[in-house]
Amino acid sequence: MAKVYKDPAALSVIKIPNLGKMLTKSAKTLEEVQKGLNQYLESKQDDFPRFYFLSSDELLEILSETREPLRV
Repeated sequence: MAKVYKDPAALSVIKIPNLGKMLTKSAKTLEEVQKGLNQYLESKQDDFPRFYFLSSDELLEILSETREPLRV
């Protein structure tokens, strides 16, 4: 991906060997991370029923501020 960053022109990018496999692997990894994050958020909603009324974005923001309770 560093090659793409250095030269983002489409004609240069499509010449990168195994680009399709790298993108497929990255997409699969992203899906696994999203699945894990959703499971984590669901576990927090199970522990704290008041979280059921929040969107995932709002819940993530609250959970990320746990070290600063006044910000929550």
